[in-house]
Amino acid sequence: KSLSPVPIKIQRTPGGRGITVTIAAAPQGKEQNADVWLVMIDRKQKTAVSRGDNRGKTLSDFNVVRSLMKVADWDGRKLKFTVPLPGTAVLSGDCAVFLQATGLGRILGAAKLALN
Repeated sequence: KSLSPVPIKIQRTPGGRGITVTIAAAPQGKEQNADVWLVMIDRKQKTAVSRGDNRGKTLSDFNVVRSLMKVADWDGRKLKFTVPLPGTAVLSGDCAVFLQATGLGRILGAAKLALN
């Protein structure tokens, strides 16, 4: 599902051990350089609390970022590439790809894919 002004498409590779990312070209006259980031996400994590005010309770956290990796550079032209997924990511969670203007700039596009 694409969430962005610069369309990004994510698909599982045959066999499911990686993803193929396709980023559309920037509109004419709006070309710029950007970094492409891959985020691995756990939908839900439970943590048993052993001390403090919440001792004995189990807390749930949602959409926990497990890793963040720069996977490519984008120069405004259409870009398509494949990235292997980290070992445990193939079994659970989600991944997201976002396009960020170089130098900690604004987010130009993003997409998310459920891995299971």
